[in-house]
Amino acid sequence: METPKQQGFTLIEVMVALAVVSISLLALTQGLGQFVFHQAGLQERVAATWVAQNRLVELRYTQTDSIEAQKTEKMFGQQWEVEFSTEPTLIPNVFKVTVNARLEGANRNSATVVSITGQEP
Repeated sequence: METPKQQGFTLIEVMVALAVVSISLLALTQGLGQFVFHQAGLQERVAATWVAQNRLVELRYTQTDSIEAQKTEKMFGQQWEVEFSTEPTLIPNVFKVTVNARLEGANRNSATVVSITGQEP
């Protein structure tokens, strides 16, 4: 007499399949978490670059000596600390301008923009 063949999965096969699926989902979740983290960092750096570039344009077109080296301004619903420094170059009346922007209270710069500007003699 023939014994009937069983069809389906054994308990061990089901447990192995569940382990593989859970490990895959865990890796996918961690990968998505890293993607979101890096995306937020990229968004912060782009916004900080725009803030720094705005400050650089302001420095170029404002010809007064009363410009503050440090300033806070609001953009994209966030407060930004912006500071600039100038250094002379080998060419008279031409200066290197460095503008740093960071979120208010942060201890590292989110963006740094460096440019060259000149003054009329």
